[in-house]
Amino acid sequence: MIQIPYPNTKAGLKAFKDNYTAAVKSVLDARPKLNNTLAKITLANGDPLTWEYLLTAPFQELPSLHAEIEKQSLISKQRKNNLAPLSQYTKMQTQIAAFFMAQQDIELISCYYCNIDSIFSFSQLGDFKGGLDFINRASLANLQLFPGIKLARAQKIYKLRKIKSFTAISESQMPISVQKDLLAFDESGTHNHFTLDHFYLKKTFPYLSLCLFNFVPSCYACNSKFKGEGKLYDTDATYSSPSSPHYSFHKDVTFKLWYHQKNKSIKKQDDYAIELDFSNNQASHEAFISQLKIRGRYAFHKKEALRLIKLSVDYPDTRIKEMADAIGMSFAEVKKQVFGRELFESEFDHHPLVKYKRDIARNIKIIP
Repeated sequence: MIQIPYPNTKAGLKAFKDNYTAAVKSVLDARPKLNNTLAKITLANGDPLTWEYLLTAPFQELPSLHAEIEKQSLISKQRKNNLAPLSQYTKMQTQIAAFFMAQQDIELISCYYCNIDSIFSFSQLGDFKGGLDFINRASLANLQLFPGIKLARAQKIYKLRKIKSFTAISESQMPISVQKDLLAFDESGTHNHFTLDHFYLKKTFPYLSLCLFNFVPSCYACNSKFKGEGKLYDTDATYSSPSSPHYSFHKDVTFKLWYHQKNKSIKKQDDYAIELDFSNNQASHEAFISQLKIRGRYAFHKKEALRLIKLSVDYPDTRIKEMADAIGMSFAEVKKQVFGRELFESEFDHHPLVKYKRDIARNIKIIP
């Protein structure tokens, strides 16, 4: 439903790939037999295949690479054993999830498949501005969640700060090692509320189990409940995976109002339906829609469309202009405040239901 925003510069993309290979290096680097076996496969440029290249290969190359690796695995039991580390996702799951949580380019906000459910990572420590703020405000129980602060140390902090608030971390009287960690306070994601789906199934494509561009950050419903062991394409998979550079669902399919009333008068949800309108690649996208139950899941959100429809009736452009003139604010700013900034501003591109809302807004001419 929304394309994964990988780094868009050459340097940024290289760093992204390098960071990923570093995250799984411990499992694969000490496997000389693995590279020896992969080296028997030659890439288009004449270079031998390595696990570093395989793990960060472009999405469109993955099926052919898997087919070549599978040929090697069928030659002998020894070669199959040599290639086994490529399918050991379970051993690497924690490190891979941590890698995705640490990426700033890939926003974990809503499921990249459905754009309905929220996905995110979070810190169990809560919301603090830094280590000093943490030791001044954290509860006794919360203090003990920080590495190196057990009950006795937490009680000491609690007792000292009752006398006066700390102005420096050194006043906490914690060991130097804990003070250093507090100075480098990191509240980035340590827990997650998302799943990583293998677009090409682990069962069918085991040698793609660790491939970076085979992962799609998604919600539990899409990954486990609806997709499961199914596939999201009938013809060309490059149109269907949000990790593909040729992903096109967000461009090819739009949500459109279907009016049950001839005069297009809408007062309640029964007065209209929401349909999917195709401009291209319908055969490929129908599998995606069917497998992930897109039509039915979005029908549940008809009330959001009704909210926008009613607002468009109550606040035509003429009234928006009157309001803007009366309060000395720009027409565009008033419109954002009335209809919601997510319809207009790119910082909301990955928020839940954003495509649906924008498609409906265009349909009723709130936005061009």
